[in-house]
Amino acid sequence: MNMPKKPKPFLTIRAQIKKLQSDGLIIDSYSKAELVLSNHSYYAFVNGYRDIFLDPNSQKTRYRPGAHFDDLVALYDFNLALRDALFPAVLYAEDKLKSHIIYEFGNAKDSSGRRMHSADDYLDRASYDKKASGAEQLVKELSGLINNAIKHCEEPFCHALESYGYIPLWVTALNMTFGQTSRFYMCLARPIKNAIAARAKVSQGDYQTTLKILSIFRNCCAHNGRVYCFAPRDRLSKAFLESQGALYIAPDINQKFATVLLCLKVLLPSSRFKSVMASIDSAIGELLEKLPMDICKKVFKKMGLTRKAMEYLGVLNVPPVIKKP
Repeated sequence: MNMPKKPKPFLTIRAQIKKLQSDGLIIDSYSKAELVLSNHSYYAFVNGYRDIFLDPNSQKTRYRPGAHFDDLVALYDFNLALRDALFPAVLYAEDKLKSHIIYEFGNAKDSSGRRMHSADDYLDRASYDKKASGAEQLVKELSGLINNAIKHCEEPFCHALESYGYIPLWVTALNMTFGQTSRFYMCLARPIKNAIAARAKVSQGDYQTTLKILSIFRNCCAHNGRVYCFAPRDRLSKAFLESQGALYIAPDINQKFATVLLCLKVLLPSSRFKSVMASIDSAIGELLEKLPMDICKKVFKKMGLTRKAMEYLGVLNVPPVIKKP
């Protein structure tokens, strides 16, 4: 039987700084380090951003020679800039996808040409694909969501109940999470899925993958997670990448941060996507000014932002060192 590990002792801010110094990290400004560690969890900040600065040849936690506390701050700020650029874009895509799903669910027709759903049919298990294993749980969640909204007298829900005698899907959707929206789509009958996916000009399988990737990424943004090293489990299909002219960068971007950018490139209006990429381009420029080039290259590789991927996605100023000679 394995003995339980000894719990880690509580460390004061001063002790945290001392530990960082003993591990080889250079502290240029004690007061700055103290301020940063006072406002950020040691685990989330230090353990979350140190890996790329650690000495790979050391058996213990040891920073590579020349690594500064400010380097961790620079990477943290870069991550924050990415999140600030992408979170509004993901919310825009979420609203668009949710709108498509609501419309096509309500517009679905049977073989005789009659509309299949009305009123609050979305709360009936029979409205979903018979093989969808998560449909019962979804209906239960949506019912609970409605009951909670009414309990707290949320105006759209109370108004709908008073006006129609039930809660339409478009009202319930106001409080649905991206994850619930994604599962709603997954539980629908195939013809409805295809109609929804067609509006985004992708297959229903790729639409489902896109929903899963963006819903997880949204949560990462919302909880101040590390977005620069976001690594979705799901892969975009070869057909999807080929249709976007991006098959040649598949090995670089699949299951990395760059996958999110490709999903948004497909879903956002071109002007909005260009605006997002301009913000990311600016963040990359600032990172290049603050961190050594070898570290930047490691960051970009982890993100899936190779030279080819940067040029495809529209990074305005691809760092020269990443370009082919």
